[in-house]
Amino acid sequence: MTTTSTSAPLGERIHIDIRAIERELNDLWKQLAEDANGQKQQAVTRTCVLNLIIVTGGGRAAEHATETVARLTARHPNRAFVISAAPNARKDVLDAWVQTHCQMPSPGRPQVCGEQITIEARGTAVDRVAGTLLPLLVPDVPVMLWWPRGEPAGDPRFLKFADIVDRVIVDSATFAAPEAGLARMAALLDHDGGQSGAGTTISDLSWSRLTPWRELIAQFFDAPALVSHLAEITRVAVDYEARAGEAADRSQTLLLVGWLAARLGWRKAGPPSEQTDSTTLRLASATGEPIAVELRPAEPADDALDSLSALAIECRRARFTIARDDTPDCAVARSEIAGMQPIQRKVRLERLDEAELIGEELRLLGHDQTFEAVLKVTAGLIP
Repeated sequence: MTTTSTSAPLGERIHIDIRAIERELNDLWKQLAEDANGQKQQAVTRTCVLNLIIVTGGGRAAEHATETVARLTARHPNRAFVISAAPNARKDVLDAWVQTHCQMPSPGRPQVCGEQITIEARGTAVDRVAGTLLPLLVPDVPVMLWWPRGEPAGDPRFLKFADIVDRVIVDSATFAAPEAGLARMAALLDHDGGQSGAGTTISDLSWSRLTPWRELIAQFFDAPALVSHLAEITRVAVDYEARAGEAADRSQTLLLVGWLAARLGWRKAGPPSEQTDSTTLRLASATGEPIAVELRPAEPADDALDSLSALAIECRRARFTIARDDTPDCAVARSEIAGMQPIQRKVRLERLDEAELIGEELRLLGHDQTFEAVLKVTAGLIP
């Protein structure tokens, strides 16, 4: 996809003239549709299916946000607000720029474009950003907030936006304390009848990265004859990537275990057991049978945010395993069932980049019921 961007600074000022921003955007759309002589040269579709607010600390983070917005335009034309917020700056500044992002049109089809308003806020001016955005939001379409790095809960900047957004997209892999952050996110879901803030819902890109693993696990039990093994699980072992000498992040591992527990009706049956190089969670099945879930660190194979290395599900009459292969983005899935020849196959672990993950999340307009149920269960499993 090819994009074009046109930027026009509105000048350095303390208060933003809202009418000037809308006028600047209208001028940009007019320029896109006309040639140098003012004659109409192509059909340009001004489309907006959502408002997307991105809160950054400025610099490269704001540039990365702009690049992501440009990539999202083809599938999700939007009005984006990229916020460069520096609340600790000494000088109060509130600046704004506007630009458009357009995809290269197919022959005979109109060019589809989205628009972006970049706001630089410093000092106490950060407190005025949410109020400034309110009249600029496109009405009657969802308002999404993407929080690229860190945990939003408790951040004053997040609290300013919580009441005007419909969904918050975070990445718990970037939290300073990911495991504790999952528990705090679960607490937000319990506020206001299962919603965070006033009518908002939460998506987590770290959870989205687990989709290929969840799909592979589910495929083991696609055949009706194999479903009975789910009730006979006695042990689960999950290997997660961790560097020696560094604090281990088991948040993704816990989310995967939480998914199994939520789907199969498992519950916590006692305190975890800590060994030198592993942790064992004590769970019980829906019928009260004990299940041991072992979390084991493994040497990292790459720097991907998907931190899982291997998984084994042991049943009374079968064993199912998934392990990363030496081939990049591939794994080996193996089924060993009593009375049958083992079945082994090499599969691809699809790895979506950040823009693709966000694009998938933007398709969801309501609650992600599965994730919310898993997050609550996971919070109860965190040692």
